[in-house]
Amino acid sequence: ADGSVSAVEICERDPADLAHIPGADPFYQRTCVMVRVPTGSQGNEHYVLDIVRVRGGAWHDYYLHAQGRHCVVDGLTLETLPPGVSLQEASGFSSTEERPTGAGLIRKLEAAETDRALQVTWRDVPDFRGDAPTVDTGVGLRLTMLGGKGTRVYLGEAPGQRRMSNADLGETLRVLCARRPNGQAIDRFVAVLEPFRDEVFVRSVRELQVVEVPEGVDVVAVRVECPGQTDYVVSIAERGGGRNRAVRVPLDGGGSLETDGTLTVLTVRAGRPTGLTVAGGTHASAAGMEVALQPQPHGRLLAFSDRSKTLTVRPDGQWPVEDALHGRTLIIEHDLDTTTFTIDRIEEAVPGGDLVVHLKRTPRLYDNYLSVTQVMGNMLQVEPPPSLRHDFGSREYQVYRVSDGNEGQH
Repeated sequence: ADGSVSAVEICERDPADLAHIPGADPFYQRTCVMVRVPTGSQGNEHYVLDIVRVRGGAWHDYYLHAQGRHCVVDGLTLETLPPGVSLQEASGFSSTEERPTGAGLIRKLEAAETDRALQVTWRDVPDFRGDAPTVDTGVGLRLTMLGGKGTRVYLGEAPGQRRMSNADLGETLRVLCARRPNGQAIDRFVAVLEPFRDEVFVRSVRELQVVEVPEGVDVVAVRVECPGQTDYVVSIAERGGGRNRAVRVPLDGGGSLETDGTLTVLTVRAGRPTGLTVAGGTHASAAGMEVALQPQPHGRLLAFSDRSKTLTVRPDGQWPVEDALHGRTLIIEHDLDTTTFTIDRIEEAVPGGDLVVHLKRTPRLYDNYLSVTQVMGNMLQVEPPPSLRHDFGSREYQVYRVSDGNEGQH
């Protein structure tokens, strides 16, 4: 079958971080899937379905910004808030910082409340790569978010300078914040992100009914319609350790999609199913198509190398080697997070023993470690460029150890 799923990531399942969320039964999970939409002679378009589940705290915010200078909210009348009020202040917080940060930088606010679906479109993206800045009027980004009870929408302006050359000095960004109060049920932000050129291509997004939701799971089912293609996406999240995860979702024109997968995507073109993708489950079936997954290989991560883009794994049982798992997703669960990688190929480090998994991209699993690629006097060139936490304290750093990656240290 001709599948349309280009990328899947089930991310930020952080059990340890739940301890920092107030509430008796906190929950957090985010699932993203990128879907390809063929557009004839123009090639392919892509959209991303973003599902955020959360419970705990006082309220939940979904943020999105884009570089477009022109931003329009459809189907909602926004009220202009008093000049000079920041989102931080509008949220009831004050700050003693001399220079504002975070939500304190988002000003020129407009706001409204709604329970209905929301669409926001950014257009007119500035381009500073040439000698003089230009504006690309054809490129844009549209957000379509399903409705949620008690959603308060903020649209504000924040600093948008990104270039060290100061070519974009004074540039600003239009920032969206969708906010909902915490409740007993899991809160779901379900959004389609649609980058486009000239014309948008997603015709409709709607939530689907799920038949007989098993105890201990949370299910989101969405129908996304585009020209020539309709996708049915089902996302299942465990919230109470339920073992039976199988659900059934009725389809247009009769029939149903049945699955126990963490994520399932059914693609229909010209009224005929052409692709069925399932991740994190054992089976999925719809309209005469069926996917039955074999038991997934498991193992323990022993080491990784950013330089060679490899993981060293001690397998539990037999793993397919060479190119058998090329393009498949490898999921690593560690103390604070869940990380996904795309497999290139697998080879045996020793026959019948540990495996070397070659990845399509650099793993970068370390924390507070950088790979030194060149020494220039008293300067170190590192990869990747350091990304520092905002609460690191001192702005001065000292290199206390440089390792050659083996036993030697210098």
